[in-house]
Amino acid sequence: MTESILSALDKYWHFKTLIKYRAFIILCVCFLPLSANANHAIDNRIKIVTEILPPYQYVGKNEQLDGYAVDVVNTLIQRLNIKIKVEVYPWARAYNYALHKPNVLIFSMARTPLREDKFVWIGKLHHENYSFYSLASGRAVDKANLNEIKPYTIAVTRGTALEQFLSKKNFEYLEKTNNMKHAIKMLYKKRVDLIFGDDFIVKLLTKEMNYDFEQMKAVFKVPEINADLYIAMSKHSDTKLVERVRKAFNRMKNENIIADIKAKWQM
Repeated sequence: MTESILSALDKYWHFKTLIKYRAFIILCVCFLPLSANANHAIDNRIKIVTEILPPYQYVGKNEQLDGYAVDVVNTLIQRLNIKIKVEVYPWARAYNYALHKPNVLIFSMARTPLREDKFVWIGKLHHENYSFYSLASGRAVDKANLNEIKPYTIAVTRGTALEQFLSKKNFEYLEKTNNMKHAIKMLYKKRVDLIFGDDFIVKLLTKEMNYDFEQMKAVFKVPEINADLYIAMSKHSDTKLVERVRKAFNRMKNENIIADIKAKWQM
């Protein structure tokens, strides 16, 4: 009798254990596709755009997109566990995508008062200082304020915060280019009197293009427009998606991942 009871109890506990394991396996099988589907859904919803702007983003070895900001964004993509390719456009086109379409992530974008309410700001990448530059051998430019610079022809990248700033200040003689390299080339060919850009980038690109930077001089600094470069998202993006991206960036910042990448690129 005792043996029968023990045998029955043993079968009962064996059956109960099987039920538990079966329930656990079912939960695991159900959860994994949901997680994969969630990431796939993000892959389909989000679009990442940028421009060519060394040293933040440029085409490096094997025609691969490289640079400080690209390194940050690629790490962010890994943290989000999604598979997506960064798309490169002229800045005006990338900017318009982010301005008018939802779920677009854009970098590296200057955070200015004019743009403050037009985008969702994810995280800071770097700080920029802007100046007007002329050639020492070109048309003499030695002015004390912005209004005195207005009669000169200025090359500026189309769609940037710099172009927006000059347009708001009613500058008329603007030569709008697709990128800063084109603006620098126009200056050295004396097709414009001035270029307007970030000090660090102007010097870097001038040397990269094999021009003599010593022939160039900063004639007027504009501290009122100095700005931080950011990763941003379009205004009407999905709030849960924005929050997920922002949390991933903040974790990278708190874990000093951003600082390590900045040190790697000597920014």
